[in-house]
Amino acid sequence: MWRGDKDSWEEMDEGKVSMESVTMRIKVSQNVVEIKMSGRGNKVFIRFSLDCKERCIETNNSTLNKILSDISYHGGFGLIVKAENNNDVYSIVSEMLGICIREVFDKRHRAGYSKVGNFVSSNGKGMVMFSLNIISQVPNEYMTIKMLGNKKALDSILWLFLNGLCKGIQSDVKLVLTGPTNYKLFSISIGKSIRQLFTGI
Repeated sequence: MWRGDKDSWEEMDEGKVSMESVTMRIKVSQNVVEIKMSGRGNKVFIRFSLDCKERCIETNNSTLNKILSDISYHGGFGLIVKAENNNDVYSIVSEMLGICIREVFDKRHRAGYSKVGNFVSSNGKGMVMFSLNIISQVPNEYMTIKMLGNKKALDSILWLFLNGLCKGIQSDVKLVLTGPTNYKLFSISIGKSIRQLFTGI
């Protein structure tokens, strides 16, 4: 949670991932949230901006690059991610993104805008309902995304990414996926949902 001086760096013990010798610092300045993280040879830098068009994503995995690129593009904000090594990089990067999202939502909520709720799912009809529950000015207003996926994705990037994202936002997710995996659909949906929550469109 953002505290006090927007121009200062502050260590957030409660935001640390499950790694030893990890340091995390967050900086909030106007509409920009920056997080730096390093630990055990992993180096992740994320710059999250609502009004910046620049996108520079460099990781050592093309699928993760595409997911983050689609989220950034369809979310309407600039996202710069640079990651070295591959140890837990999916969950680390997505958790950092989740923390960024939570920070911005908390800040906007204090200004009277919508606040993020939970990520939930339902497999009642063999479909996953990836929902963004919005606490907004309009009662019972929700944004729901449905997607098809492959159960094999549960032990792959998608599972790690979703878990990390929800951990960063401090929400829970349960997935039961059927059919072909579509990372593009998943990431575009996430990006559009984030944009809708931020802008109210």
